[in-house]
Amino acid sequence: MSYLVEHANEGSIIPLKVSGNVLFLIKDGRFTFSIYILEGEDIAKIRKDFLPTNLHKVIYEVIDDLKERLSSDLSDLQIAKEIDAAKFLETMYPKREERREERRVIRKPRERKEAPIANPLDSLRIRDNVHLYPLLKLGTSFFSMVLETTLGEMFNLPNASPFMIKDGNAIPYQIKDLKSIYVVLSQAKMDTFRERNPIADVQVENNRITFFSAMFLGEGKGEDKDFTFIGRKAKGVEKDYTFFRLSNKGSVRTISRKVISVSQDVNLGVGFFFWDGQTLVRTGGLDLLKSHEQGVMTLNEYILLNSLLVSNSLSFYSKVMTSIMNMGVSKRIPSHLVKDIMDIDSNPMSISPIVESVTQDEVRFYDPVEYWYSTEI
Repeated sequence: MSYLVEHANEGSIIPLKVSGNVLFLIKDGRFTFSIYILEGEDIAKIRKDFLPTNLHKVIYEVIDDLKERLSSDLSDLQIAKEIDAAKFLETMYPKREERREERRVIRKPRERKEAPIANPLDSLRIRDNVHLYPLLKLGTSFFSMVLETTLGEMFNLPNASPFMIKDGNAIPYQIKDLKSIYVVLSQAKMDTFRERNPIADVQVENNRITFFSAMFLGEGKGEDKDFTFIGRKAKGVEKDYTFFRLSNKGSVRTISRKVISVSQDVNLGVGFFFWDGQTLVRTGGLDLLKSHEQGVMTLNEYILLNSLLVSNSLSFYSKVMTSIMNMGVSKRIPSHLVKDIMDIDSNPMSISPIVESVTQDEVRFYDPVEYWYSTEI
């Protein structure tokens, strides 16, 4: 929800569903949003103002309010792609539109703005191109991340290479800087036990799959495993993975979960994970130790990117970084890399190119999609 509020254009209307209820998130202004809840024939409204520094606090307040109103834990919140938000507005505001028509007769005519587009992907298609990063092949289609929005979608593509869709045609897209892609994909981060992701949930052959990225520790050797995913048989290696869960207060705890990997085994990595309701599969990602040494993405940068999803406080990041290092990560890292990590932390501006400035405890940063776009496009 915080991702949608941060990245939606002003005037955007995003239909949501949770526990059989229909909600509409409307970005009223740069720092204002509203949520409309359909309760039978009545409509309830939650309106919030926020600042970049307190957005996540505001989101938690909204979640608490929605839990109480809907008697739901919101675990199945998702974007309702089948709902026409424009038609909703027509039924919701008929009298307001009538009053506007009356005022237009009196007031000086002015240029009429286009109606807001409900689905950000539709807006991108109108602008003729989107850039896709394929992550999983299912039949003749690929689950791909739309890099302009960090939304997951199914696309028919010739192969697993990155493509740009322009005028309905798939054109190969050559990546210049892999770091920019990982910066974007790192934002598709969800709790592995929520099992639903409103940003990257898609329907495939009457099944739902969820994509997320996460840092993990691989535990033990693992064993070969035959498994079925979305009705397809495959082979992989099953082993225990340790995941890290970050709270809004900066505390970190670890959770172990069995994962079947169809990609090269790594000791400490950032993985691309898919969940079909039964099986958790890792399809790729990066070896975080090699990535750190090669400068593709450092451990510091990945943890910063995830910390910034909750707070832009430098002390918050430092607390998270220290906690994760003390939870078994430092034991997996050679001593020279531990020293390098400490050296990077001593200069906050060197942690990541998305850091714009650091003033006292506040980290100002570039939007990851903006960073990718300026680097690649």
